[in-house]
Amino acid sequence: MKNFNFFITVVFYVCYIVYNHDMKNIIKLFIPFLLTSCLVGCGTNYDDNSSGSSSEKEEEKSVPISGEVTYPTIGGQTQKIKYSYNEDVFKTESVNYSQEIRDLAFSLNLSSFSVSSDYEEADMQPFQVATALGYKDPYYSFDEEIDDCTVFFAHKPVTISRTNYDILLVLINGWSYKRGWASNFTIGESGDHEGFIISADNVEQKILSYMNDKQMDACNTKILITGYSRAAAVSNIISGHIDEAIAGFGPLKDTTFKNFDYKNLYAYTFATPAGILSETRARLENQNNIFNFILGNDVVPYVAPSKEVTTEGSGWDFVRYGTDYYLDNAEESVYNKAQEVFDSYEISSYEYKAAIKVNPKNISFSDGTLSFVDMEDGEPIVVTELYKNFFKGLTSSEEFYGDVTRTKLNECKDAVRWLLVFAFSLDEVTRTALLEAIKSQFSNLGIIKILAIVTEIKGAEKPTAETTSEDYPTVKSFLESIFDEAGIIDETTIKDLNDNIPYILYLLSKVVTYTLNDIVNFRYIGTLIGNISSTFVSHFPDVYRAWIEASKVSA
Repeated sequence: MKNFNFFITVVFYVCYIVYNHDMKNIIKLFIPFLLTSCLVGCGTNYDDNSSGSSSEKEEEKSVPISGEVTYPTIGGQTQKIKYSYNEDVFKTESVNYSQEIRDLAFSLNLSSFSVSSDYEEADMQPFQVATALGYKDPYYSFDEEIDDCTVFFAHKPVTISRTNYDILLVLINGWSYKRGWASNFTIGESGDHEGFIISADNVEQKILSYMNDKQMDACNTKILITGYSRAAAVSNIISGHIDEAIAGFGPLKDTTFKNFDYKNLYAYTFATPAGILSETRARLENQNNIFNFILGNDVVPYVAPSKEVTTEGSGWDFVRYGTDYYLDNAEESVYNKAQEVFDSYEISSYEYKAAIKVNPKNISFSDGTLSFVDMEDGEPIVVTELYKNFFKGLTSSEEFYGDVTRTKLNECKDAVRWLLVFAFSLDEVTRTALLEAIKSQFSNLGIIKILAIVTEIKGAEKPTAETTSEDYPTVKSFLESIFDEAGIIDETTIKDLNDNIPYILYLLSKVVTYTLNDIVNFRYIGTLIGNISSTFVSHFPDVYRAWIEASKVSA
């Protein structure tokens, strides 16, 4: 109707002008016409129906849609979670925190957690959910590089408050990726987190390409962007870049996002690592449409470290865009509710409540081999406090962060990336064999060999052109024994291993030196490593789910 009225108006004015040939009248007539034309822009895309029946229909509440998705848990088992979708939530401006959108975003993330390593086979759930919710043109863009992410897109034309919009769903996969682990640890020598920034740049181009292909107008688009873990960091950075473009600066300032409405970006991230420097965040005034949900006993969001636990000038000062919600900052009743949720899972292969508290352990060599034993009369330690004590003890050392600067870490970047790409590109059988070999070789380490390995690591210096793995014979022999037991014997892999050993040991030498010199920190190592499976489970979605469900009772 709007376009038809516009066309009739143009025809009327042209005909009148031709008939009169009066310049004064032409000017008088075109003034209101131009003013009318200027009003046709962002946010005014609606049908003016004189009968009122259409607008009444538009103002009706949308019908909620419910469904269920399956996601993987520890031990190869699966869980199910219900989701609820109601388009009315998008009537609310994105700067207003919405528990409904949070829960929807969380469920959408779980839908993309591959049960198998086959993307195309296992990630059909987002297609099914999007279709059930009435979204169009579902599309997967798979990661093609190390510094990239797999992204799911879908969009839905809707009418909200008499305005036509496209709701764009941007779901970044942060769970079943492999080579992306190398990007996680590519922090860079300076500036924001290098790996996350490059990944964000790549995904931003995918978003722009999808919007262009579907002819989506930034003026009338609402975006729900979400991610978990690595994908959360990337989602957070992309959201910040969009807000920067709206403000007139940043890497997206010359794209269609410069016309985007700040209140139409809904960014909800979970288990979010920090990926930008505080000075980057400080440049952006409006960013309260970004919400990050973090569990204090999850180790992943501790990377990269913040200024509070590092040394001035070391280059470690990482934060996030938006608002951080720490899910463990809750009342006792919420803590108890979370415990109830853990217990209700009834998963025999793992006790999720171990993610809350663990038993303190000592490092023992009593029988000549390395082991971790429970401390006598040791009170269980809350995992959140364990992490805080460990990281604070390590990072409060001015010597540590004066030495382990980002420059030194960047010098070892290629070796770290090789190691992570190698580890996460293995097939399931080989990966299992390698893990078993590592456990086997470590359990057979005697005190003499352990001391020899530690001595070589502590003495590792910055590699030169003459440095080879032969300079570290005990470590070289130990690693080759692991690879041999795992059946990894191809010459290329062994050569790459030996080429990278000096750089990896050089990096580890700084960590080992300052850790072993701090007796308090050393005491926490036994508890941390001895409970590694218990503590790392805090990054799994079930624990976040428990806290999210528990938080509803205190909302």
